[in-house]
Amino acid sequence: MPNTEKREIRIAVAVLDQPDGTFVLTNDFGLPSEEVKSIDDALEIVDVWAKMRLEKDDAKDAKIVVDFSYPVLTFH
Repeated sequence: MPNTEKREIRIAVAVLDQPDGTFVLTNDFGLPSEEVKSIDDALEIVDVWAKMRLEKDDAKDAKIVVDFSYPVLTFH
């Protein structure tokens, strides 16, 4: 019986609060950080980054697992 389990690609992202009061989304695979204004902004960017990672690894059928960390914060 063939193995139907998808390959798993893990990416790590983090929301960092900056001294000037802004929030920056960063990643562990070399893409530039992005300023975000809400958690929805962050999730949209993570979706784009995940798709880019799948293309980079030529793994369109893989499953992306996102390790998303952020401090306790309130978006204004």
